[in-house]
Amino acid sequence: MRQLKESYGKRGLKILCFPCNSFGQQEPWPIRRIRAYVLDKFDLRQSEEFQITKKVLVNNGEEEKADPMWNWLREKSGNHAEVRWNFHTAFIVDRNSEVLRLDGHSWDRIESEIQERLLSQNESTAGVVGA
Repeated sequence: MRQLKESYGKRGLKILCFPCNSFGQQEPWPIRRIRAYVLDKFDLRQSEEFQITKKVLVNNGEEEKADPMWNWLREKSGNHAEVRWNFHTAFIVDRNSEVLRLDGHSWDRIESEIQERLLSQNESTAGVVGA
């Protein structure tokens, strides 16, 4: 993610990360601790190009519903399947609110899709969203 931020942040890329504790209980901490961990481990600090949001639920459960952003992303992408694991699914949203869902993605594929959208939209903003 840091490489994507550094390569495309000045060209309009925004990366939004949504911590979620639904996958193997990997993120049980408060948001402040998660942000400090990401800064320490990956040298990614909160900025205009990179944001770690509040903790959310990304899948609908029996008692709780997914954050509205995640339901919107699924709806706009046309793929309503649940997210299977964090970092398994990424969404790319372009300036026209077109949404591409990538499941089982590679970082190279994400970069290729970002490049395509930045070039086709005259350097306009694109974003990557991940759990």
